[in-house]
Amino acid sequence: MMKSVIKEYAFLLMNAFRFFAESHLASILLLCGIFWIVSSASFCGFYDKHKFLDGDQINGIEQMLNTTAYKPFVYRQLVPILSELAYKLTPHTVREKIVARGASLAPSIDPELLFRYFMVYCISFFSLFLSLFVLRAIALDAGVGKVAAIFSPMCFALAFPYLQTAGGYFYDFTELLFLSLAFLMALRNKVLFLLALILPATLNKETFIFFIPSLYPLLRCHYSTRKVVMLILVAVFAAGIVNIFMKLAFIDAPGAAAEIELLTNLKNYFLPRTYMLIDVTYKNIGPCGASIGTLAVIFVIIFRGWSLCPQMIKRHFLTASAINFPLFLMFCNTGELRNLSLLFVGFVILIAFIIEKSASTKPSSPPIFTQTVMASATSEKKYSPEGRSIRNQSFPR
Repeated sequence: MMKSVIKEYAFLLMNAFRFFAESHLASILLLCGIFWIVSSASFCGFYDKHKFLDGDQINGIEQMLNTTAYKPFVYRQLVPILSELAYKLTPHTVREKIVARGASLAPSIDPELLFRYFMVYCISFFSLFLSLFVLRAIALDAGVGKVAAIFSPMCFALAFPYLQTAGGYFYDFTELLFLSLAFLMALRNKVLFLLALILPATLNKETFIFFIPSLYPLLRCHYSTRKVVMLILVAVFAAGIVNIFMKLAFIDAPGAAAEIELLTNLKNYFLPRTYMLIDVTYKNIGPCGASIGTLAVIFVIIFRGWSLCPQMIKRHFLTASAINFPLFLMFCNTGELRNLSLLFVGFVILIAFIIEKSASTKPSSPPIFTQTVMASATSEKKYSPEGRSIRNQSFPR
């Protein structure tokens, strides 16, 4: 009697586990798990190299949190504001426990800022983590399959620390999240949500102003030319107001609002050594900045993925390139590929279409497993050198 009851409960338990394993909830759990692992690896690749520029007197984390950083870095106040808000909303006892456990994370930081430092860490990591889900949704909407939509943002996230070898900041991750969200909202015609992103995205980094015009090809699928132009002008104007407000708020901060690097870049990009730099990323030697290896991978991805992309994505990528490259040459340090951020979403889509094509290509030869099975199935038909079947040979007893 007891055995039958145990068997019945075991049967019900196995069915419950099987139902859960095949459910949509389990699929979400697996997706969260793999995105968490990839985000952790990518973020550690960044943090191990740069941290949050701890101790830097120009744009270090303490200067950013105290709003004493130099221009233009001091303008990027979204994450510091959120960290201060979290500090005020978190009970004192909880803050003390978090600081006690996280003291080893940044031993050189002022203890008064340690909680906010930890909040910056969490916001930056979760921005990268959530970006993978947004980029997956964009890839699916662009027309690729589920496998390519998962692997393309993962590939980009793992490559992200290599784009930060010539410089990396905590707001790079929140910028990626906002650019991805803006792209998705424009793609799905969620104009109100797109407009709601303007304030936080511009507070995070002023480059969001320049990303808005690149959304024209996406919005044009839903509205007339006149309406799209008006919408973009309104969005750019609103972002400009936010940016002007931040510039006025920190008008007395040291440094310049922008530094012209055009002549320096034109000189450096003609020097062969610019493309031969190496650095240590993920604890291994790898390319640095505009290394020839990194550029080769970028050009191959663009070449192979361009013909596969929808026309709308191509137009977005070209528009973003026409805006980003002049800014990149004019204001950015040599080799800081992270400042090509306006192209990041389009680049992920290119990767997705390349993976989609590769996944749909039939192998030129049967898989090894198939060959092994076929070989074992025909092994009994082999013959001995004497010409007789091995099975039919008589052996001495």
